[in-house]
Amino acid sequence: MRRQAIARGCSKPFYFLLFALVFCGAFLVFSVFIHTHLLKEFDRWTMAAVLSLRTPKWTSFFLFIQQLGYRKVIFPMITVMGLYLMLFKKFNECLFLFSTAAGALILNGWLKTYFHRPRPSVHVLITENGFGYPSRHTMLALALYGSISFLLWRKFQEEGAHLAKKLLSLTIGLVLLVGLSMIYLGVHYPTDIFGGLLAGAAWLCLCCAWYLHIKE
Repeated sequence: MRRQAIARGCSKPFYFLLFALVFCGAFLVFSVFIHTHLLKEFDRWTMAAVLSLRTPKWTSFFLFIQQLGYRKVIFPMITVMGLYLMLFKKFNECLFLFSTAAGALILNGWLKTYFHRPRPSVHVLITENGFGYPSRHTMLALALYGSISFLLWRKFQEEGAHLAKKLLSLTIGLVLLVGLSMIYLGVHYPTDIFGGLLAGAAWLCLCCAWYLHIKE
């Protein structure tokens, strides 16, 4: 009974909207720190620590992991999942998946253009165009895998908080690996990743609130 009560409470659009506002506020505050260079030393020391771990095996691993946040991988995945959902007439779920990922991509482009932050220019293992803040890979990974976890939790909601914790842990772990891969490969500062997490979480929560609203 307690688990079911928690699940019903977390299914309210209000709570996701509240989380969206909290993450949005945190992103704005964090962006002020970026703009005023307060975290410059943190970026330098953290990136140096990550780059010191480079080995051929780790490089191969992170080259694979970064593909999980690449838009040319994510959108074909969404297309396949969307066709599967439409086969079972899950049109709202299909729209939710696509709009969450597409919206994250568009929002990321706007934010990158506004903040205009250059990427790292040394120790780069792959080529990425455009500005660095916030990380596009991180935002897209959080949008896709977060929305999938959300739909799975909704489908098996009777499992309650236990399932929610498992899905949340899995999503966070996967997204953090994608973000870490971009630092390891030298194309993002650590703060680019953290900014992508905050912006992506805000957008994901907003999309979840919208989905729950139309399902009520």
